Amino acid sequence: MKHLIDKGISLLKVGDYAGAASLLQEAARDAPENIDILAALGQVWEKLCEDQKAGECYRQALAVNPTAGKIHQGLARLHLRGPRYLEALGRIHANLRPATYVEVGIRNGASFCLASPEIPAVGIDPNPLIDMEKLPARHVIIRDTSDNYFQSGRMSSCLSGLPVDLAFIDGMHLFEFALRDFIALEKSAHASATILVHDCYPLNELTARRKQETPFWSGDVWKLILCLKQYRQDLKVITLPCPPTGLAVITSLDPSSTVLPDSLDAIYNEYISLDFSTIEHDRERKLNLISLNDALQSLYLRK
Repeated sequence: MKHLIDKGISLLKVGDYAGAASLLQEAARDAPENIDILAALGQVWEKLCEDQKAGECYRQALAVNPTAGKIHQGLARLHLRGPRYLEALGRIHANLRPATYVEVGIRNGASFCLASPEIPAVGIDPNPLIDMEKLPARHVIIRDTSDNYFQSGRMSSCLSGLPVDLAFIDGMHLFEFALRDFIALEKSAHASATILVHDCYPLNELTARRKQETPFWSGDVWKLILCLKQYRQDLKVITLPCPPTGLAVITSLDPSSTVLPDSLDAIYNEYISLDFSTIEHDRERKLNLISLNDALQSLYLRK
């Protein structure tokens, strides 16, 4: 058994997908509940463009372990057929060439470092994992929560007195935090600015819960799209199919709008308890899904 698995995975790594499929299928017949085999076999079927078979492998694995992160990653690749979000972010930066950049939730800096070293950029994270000594002179890391930082009024000076031109929200995976970040960023932006939001296209109910119960977790940020569509119909809101959990694009901003802050209590009461079933069977339409290529050619992501 181990020989079959090792050989099958080796063939997968060198690109012999047909050979890998033969060996891993045999191994899966002997051990139908082995997640490692099912994960590898799912990847093989993906490489062979056999999406239905890949999905069957991943779903079979989730039946064994509903919280398996690598299995959710596989399903996410099948679920969202676009470039991964970091690639999409890079293309958006290149397309828009923003004059300023703000990012909420920078983690290890992989997305923050996509900003041009020539522009003022602010990364906000209470526990950043980035080497700040390697940052360009005009890039600043704020070790604080976004709520505290935005309330402090320091952002304008950090951006050399310029308004927000491009922003990326990737902080807490909870609706109300994403909403407050959007409100603060829009207020500090100009009308033609762009705000991006990660984790807006959830994979399934389990990974979209407010409480994290799986390594793969998008939380309930998806509710922000529905909220903006209801309360701010003046905005242009789309979601890009970027694995693992989608990337929202919000344009046609109005920095003077007070609709959202004036309605916070009502919005919280309506949306925090909203159930995943609201979008489960109609995600593409309700979350305004369009391809990255179409978005880059449209007014959404062009100056």
